[in-house]
Amino acid sequence: MHYKKVFKTRKIRLLLLRLLSFIPDKTMLKWQYRTKFGRKLNLKNPKRYSEKIQWYKLYYRDPLMAKCADKFAVREYVKNAGLAEILNECYFLYDSADEIDFDQLPDKFVLKNTLGAGGNSVIICTDKSKADTEELQKAVRKWIRKPEKTNSGREWVYGKGVPRILAEKFIEPSDPKLGLMDYKFHCFNGKVVFPMLVGDRRLGEDGAFAYYSRDFEKLFGFGISGIDYGADVDI
Repeated sequence: MHYKKVFKTRKIRLLLLRLLSFIPDKTMLKWQYRTKFGRKLNLKNPKRYSEKIQWYKLYYRDPLMAKCADKFAVREYVKNAGLAEILNECYFLYDSADEIDFDQLPDKFVLKNTLGAGGNSVIICTDKSKADTEELQKAVRKWIRKPEKTNSGREWVYGKGVPRILAEKFIEPSDPKLGLMDYKFHCFNGKVVFPMLVGDRRLGEDGAFAYYSRDFEKLFGFGISGIDYGADVDI
């Protein structure tokens, strides 16, 4: 039986994983992998993409990853690479929820946890006049608590740094039905192996996903809510 059928909500799954935080990373990742994929995790000679990701979690410790995982710190890296023009407009950077002055923000804006991941620490406001600012501050306040030493995915990079709050420009999607299209590029040894396109996203939940070759020929994809996705191929 699939683990999502036993633990049906994300909140319960995350709580369970936090309760198991005492388990060493390597042991926990092996258990998670077998639970999700139904097979043993090969760390000695990883062949599958999903196996290599687990190997990276345990053994790859490039400090640049921590900088790039911080949504504000990465802006400096992008600027130094000569690509400042691709950065979205940043309105404010806050150290606490109490610093947020909603009167200074435009009618549409986005708030993000600088150390957030998976779309779970993002607030998209498309009409400030209808927003409950007290509820927004309450939600944001939860983001900037001290990061847990052990996170659910055992991804060391997200436990580094100090969480802050980023206020950014809201980008209008070209297709309201699909929402803002998100392009991701999966790289191996510094080269793009396959691009990924994400649309119709519901933050922290699901969306439509498609994988392409380097020539942008569609390989496979999923557009049904609730279906697990992932390029589990030999590389």
